[in-house]
Amino acid sequence: MNEKLVLAYSGGLDTSVMVHWLEEKYDYDIVTLTADVGQASDLIEAEKTSKLVGAITNSLKTICTQQSRRMHSMNRTPISQTSSRTCNV
Repeated sequence: MNEKLVLAYSGGLDTSVMVHWLEEKYDYDIVTLTADVGQASDLIEAEKTSKLVGAITNSLKTICTQQSRRMHSMNRTPISQTSSRTCNV
């Protein structure tokens, strides 16, 4: 059994390449962590992609911070309209 490494994962090209590279170069089992801070990106797709590129599992966490609340209020877009997983504002 290989050592496990947790990688903050966006679902984009850079982090997808890192999953494969870390697995190959260091022989880690990669666990990806995708954070939902109220953004409008497709988080379910990121979860599927992480497994396709070699992660053993993906953890999706909803995280609300003062900063994410402030960013949404600056855009004047309610968080509930930008994500299916909402933060309590």
